[in-house]
Amino acid sequence: MDSKSTFEILDNPIWNALNTRHLNLALSDPDNSVRVYPRDMLPMAGLKKLDKECAQTLSSMLEDGRRLGICVSQVPELPDDLKIVMQFDTAQMIRKNPPEFFQSKITDPIVELQNQDIEQMQALVDLTKPGPFTSRTIEFGNFYGIKRGEQLVAMAGQRMSMQNESVILTEVSGVCTHPDFQGKGYARELVHKVSLAIEARGEIPFLHVLAKNTGAIRSYTACGFTQRRIMQYLIIEKIEFSKR
Repeated sequence: MDSKSTFEILDNPIWNALNTRHLNLALSDPDNSVRVYPRDMLPMAGLKKLDKECAQTLSSMLEDGRRLGICVSQVPELPDDLKIVMQFDTAQMIRKNPPEFFQSKITDPIVELQNQDIEQMQALVDLTKPGPFTSRTIEFGNFYGIKRGEQLVAMAGQRMSMQNESVILTEVSGVCTHPDFQGKGYARELVHKVSLAIEARGEIPFLHVLAKNTGAIRSYTACGFTQRRIMQYLIIEKIEFSKR
């Protein structure tokens, strides 16, 4: 399980998710060189090859002005009608084994989030900006939260999932805490909770976090995650024809 080849699918995670476990969700070009999640579920796309040809195919699938994210090991050359709006160094971390001892530091109950919580989930995401989240993201499953009264103050869930002949890998995502409740260990607890749900199915959790977010990286390390590599997360936009 520790062999390099086992985890190589994480070098191109969106493509490999949409080519395996999430194939049923994929919107593809005729040559199956680009796959895109439904826009109301996750604004992200995967390229089979990280080259200009696949990037051009992606452009042909997008309407003017549309933005979406790609997560890649290296930045592909883009055609003239695609521009990079934002680019982030992202630490990819993986939990090959749960920690032998995990001491809970909170007394607040953790609840499984449901469709009736989507409005609050979206509001928390809009406030904290942990990454893409839409009205259907909850369909990926295993979203948990902490509430104070009726207010959702922290949450985490799962997103991409992929497999090869050796392993199934599922992403912990949507990790965020309201600014008024940060520093209480909520993210650590929720990431561990989501990871346990993933591991109960015999899968291995992984996640992405901004490489400069050293506090979050320390928290995830305390949950048993180790850094695998640095990835590039890009938000790209199809340039409107009149602006080319």
